[in-house]
Amino acid sequence: PKGRVKNFRVSRIATVAVAGTSQTKAHYTIPKSFVLADHARDRKPWELGDAEAITVEVAFTGTDGATIAAARLGAEVPKHAGRRRFSVRRQDAFIRWLLSFAGEAKPLSPPGLVKGWQEELALVAALYPEGRDG
Repeated sequence: PKGRVKNFRVSRIATVAVAGTSQTKAHYTIPKSFVLADHARDRKPWELGDAEAITVEVAFTGTDGATIAAARLGAEVPKHAGRRRFSVRRQDAFIRWLLSFAGEAKPLSPPGLVKGWQEELALVAALYPEGRDG
């Protein structure tokens, strides 16, 4: 859609062609409200996309460095130590990220994301039944 900011991965561009005949005249106008620093900040995979963002609350119970660092990515939940809030556009990416903490990060809400996490957890558990070698 017109007016939407688009991101391109330079490493994926195979060829380049100049638009129009003038190489000195801009072919677009940068909106006055656009702040490059805000747009270029590091984003996590679950923050990308056009879907409406949902707020996900997660309980972090692990004490290793990776889990503590991950918890810092979210916003504090007042009066609930160990809980963090995340703004999520891509639920699938967020669920996969949570699974990487082997139970030390569990979603508490919203119910739809919790259900999706439980379903993915069951699929992973089926792939790695207890006592399986390798």
